[in-house]
Amino acid sequence: MTRSDQHGRDLSSLPVPAAADGVLLFGGTFDPPHLGHQRLAQLARDSLFGDAGWLVFVPAAQSPHKQSGPIASDEHRLAMLSSVSADVPRSAVWPFELLRGLGPSYWIDTIREAAKQAGTRGLGREQLRFLIGADQAAAFHRWKDFAGILELATPAVILRDPISTADTLLASLEASRTWTPEQMQAWQRWVVLTETMPVSSTSIRSALANNGADLAAKLSPAVLDYIRANDLYS
Repeated sequence: MTRSDQHGRDLSSLPVPAAADGVLLFGGTFDPPHLGHQRLAQLARDSLFGDAGWLVFVPAAQSPHKQSGPIASDEHRLAMLSSVSADVPRSAVWPFELLRGLGPSYWIDTIREAAKQAGTRGLGREQLRFLIGADQAAAFHRWKDFAGILELATPAVILRDPISTADTLLASLEASRTWTPEQMQAWQRWVVLTETMPVSSTSIRSALANNGADLAAKLSPAVLDYIRANDLYS
């Protein structure tokens, strides 16, 4: 993959306009990206920043939190995410981790680059947020240089089963024996309330592999058409 697109734009540059007042990064394998990714991220961005915020999808080359995968190629996942972004106003795809390669995609490396670029635009830690599920928040102390990540950007936590309340999140954080009471209170403040969507990429791949039932409620038409046209996950 080249470092420039067909218009000569540098793909390593954070793809947000100078007028953006806040950036919500959303990292993941997106294998495939589904309507839960799309809808919940959009709601979280609007809750945090209103009409001045941008949502940036960051596809991982290889997640350090998963034993295997991704199944679809970088090019296919990037193409699917690009179609999702086309449907979401004030959003973009940043292929920084795909360009890096070099094995697992560690979030600290992405955040360092994002913070450096955001800083040149006058955006500080509270204006650079990253979206994670509550299950990931509970395990955040296992992330590489988790303290360094929090120095550069602020999480935005979405509650989801099995951690579906702020109290359950607090109990999970306490169980890790990592955080001070003040830090745990901060994690609770970082919760962004959105609707819930019981959908996962794993269940979608399983349905596709088994010529599954109707997926229109789980995948955008463009993504579903792309998957079928390229015979992915069958």
